[in-house]
Amino acid sequence: DPVLAELLRTDSAGRLALIADEQAAITDLLRQRLRAALGECFDRVLVLNRMGRAEYLSLVARADVILDTPHYGAGANTVYDALAAGTPLVTLPGPFQRGRYAAAALLQTGLSELIAASPAEYVCLALRLATEPDYQQALRQQILQAVAVLFEDNRAVTQFEDFVLRVLS
Repeated sequence: DPVLAELLRTDSAGRLALIADEQAAITDLLRQRLRAALGECFDRVLVLNRMGRAEYLSLVARADVILDTPHYGAGANTVYDALAAGTPLVTLPGPFQRGRYAAAALLQTGLSELIAASPAEYVCLALRLATEPDYQQALRQQILQAVAVLFEDNRAVTQFEDFVLRVLS
């Protein structure tokens, strides 16, 4: 919450879009928590209704930056969807797997510049992507050129196949 508050305080034109949870009670709790943490910046938080796959992918592609939030993580699908669309994804790896997934994907694609080492660096990187169109566009091109490494690498599939065949034989 402090990182999101700093982002919105620093970028007075910035908006944060979140997608509602399937369970309304969870979304309500998140709204309450963010309202308390963000204060006057909360009016720039958009909680979008759940949407179909095509609409969601369009949203991901149009975003200036996807935030892999500290402590939670964007999730495997969001990480891959953002990278497939060429949308910059900023992460700050945490101590648990859920907070390291995006960093692993970014490292595999050679995009380590999108991995922050501190909350302050996370904020600076996200702000730069949101407010410097030339930098954002250059990174979009770099991402689109790099993602083949992520999507066309069959090693994990082959290793899993080998494991299953060994266990079954």
